[in-house]
This record gives sequence, C-alpha cells and structure tokens, in this order.
Amino acid sequence: MKYKNKSYNILFINLFLILFLTSYLPSTIASIDNNKQLINIISDKQLLDIPNNISLFTKNVIITQNSIKIKADKVMAYCPNGDINKMVIEGFANPVTFYQIQNNTKIISGHSQKIRYEFANQLLVLIDNAYIKQLDSNIKADRITYLIDKQKIEAFSNKDKHVTTILLPAQLQDKEFKILNNKKDK
Repeated sequence: MKYKNKSYNILFINLFLILFLTSYLPSTIASIDNNKQLINIISDKQLLDIPNNISLFTKNVIITQNSIKIKADKVMAYCPNGDINKMVIEGFANPVTFYQIQNNTKIISGHSQKIRYEFANQLLVLIDNAYIKQLDSNIKADRITYLIDKQKIEAFSNKDKHVTTILLPAQLQDKEFKILNNKKDK
C-alpha cells in the first residue's frame, strides 16, 4: 500500500508542477517574448509546498524559457502574495549560469553565486561575483541587473571595489545599421 501512495504522491506533485508552471503562462511558440513562453524546470529532486506557493528544486537544475537557459545547484520558485503572475526564481550555485540568444541573434551569457529571475518584470539579477558577456565584451561587478526585454544592463559594486567593463567597439556596432549605410553609399 505504501508503494501506491508514493506513486500517487509523485504523480500528484508532477501534475501540480505542470499546472502551476503552465496554466497561467500561455505559450505562444512563434513569439520571441519570453514572458509568454512556457517555463521548463528539470532537476534531480523537487519539493512542492502547495499551501505556501513555494517549489524547491535541487541538484542539476536546468531552467529553460524560450531563449533563456539557467543552470544551478538549487532553485527556489515562489509567488509573492500568491500571485502566479509575479513568479520569482532564485538560483544558487558556484556558479549559477545563464545563457540567452537575444532577438538580434547575439548571445549573452553570465554567471554569479546567485541569480534572481522576476518573470513579470523580465528582470535577471546576478548577485555576488557577477559576470556578463556578449561577444568579446564583458562586465564584472558585485551585482548586475539585466532587463531582458529592453536589453539594458546596470552594474554595481561594493564600496571598496569597482565595476570592470571590457568593450570591443567593433563588435558593438549593429550589423544591420552597417548594411543599411553601405546600401545608401552605393
């Protein structure tokens, strides 16, 4: 009888997780807007606290949502004030990594000790030993915020440290702009 209860509990937890993560986040496969895409979380272990709207994922955690991929050792997902539309995911590892293919097909990636991802705001925050990179340009700081939909980055460091930025100007120019200017010159 214990086996049936354990199987039932696992089935219930997986079913709840699927409903919890997908019922309020409609999927539009053709859209690039990450806020409208399904969130897929896989891990070796999952724990759901249904009354408190908290999910805990541990060991080999991989979160994907359209063009975004986050890898961590431990992830906690919760909904402030029970509002599923304001879901927050916090990931922890040494380091937590993220990867995204932006709308302009450029790849941006980074890592830190902790990542906070706020779905409603499309905000990714890298905390402690934060590093973000696009092509050969990068930023190192104690904390980096990245507004995904606006592609805006802000970096902060503690009193005794500085933000370090390395830029390769030739790579920062928009290829589409170069193509349009070349066509006008002809």
